[in-house]
Amino acid sequence: MKRFLVCLTIGLFVFTGIPVQAEIKGKPVEGEVYEEVRVKAMMPYNTKRSINIREEKLEIKEKMAEMSNYKMLQPTTESNYEIALAYSDGSYKYMKDTNDFENALVEVNELEKAYNDNTVIPAIINNDGQVIYSTNSMGRIWNHRNGEALQGDTVVTNIFLDSSLTNAYTYINQVSID
Repeated sequence: MKRFLVCLTIGLFVFTGIPVQAEIKGKPVEGEVYEEVRVKAMMPYNTKRSINIREEKLEIKEKMAEMSNYKMLQPTTESNYEIALAYSDGSYKYMKDTNDFENALVEVNELEKAYNDNTVIPAIINNDGQVIYSTNSMGRIWNHRNGEALQGDTVVTNIFLDSSLTNAYTYINQVSID
């Protein structure tokens, strides 16, 4: 009987700990890097209109091709908003989550005080995986030639989709940016 009670006691401790470990394992950890996912189902048109891609203008065809490669962040929780840190290499790290936008704003502004460096920007991500707010700029246009910043209104800057800087996606005149 004594052996049975010991086994029963050990069994209760082991089995009551299993669900708790499963809950902890599924919850995101602060600093976890977000995964990027492709969203291929996005279309810029009204769904009532049928699309015949052969009849579209070249710029529409190119835009539709680019939208098939559109990437979003995979949310890590079921909350309405997630607070994350955006790094200069394009990665995002999870910090906290909340269901209230006002609370998310407070959290992001507190994080801005801790990370007052231009390579880390606190941001809010909605439950669709889109960055909807950041405490600082999310992109910069710096046009340099041979290590010198170019000045003037005739300077055109190529915009690239990734950090490899191999294929220009579009271009912009940096004077037209506020």
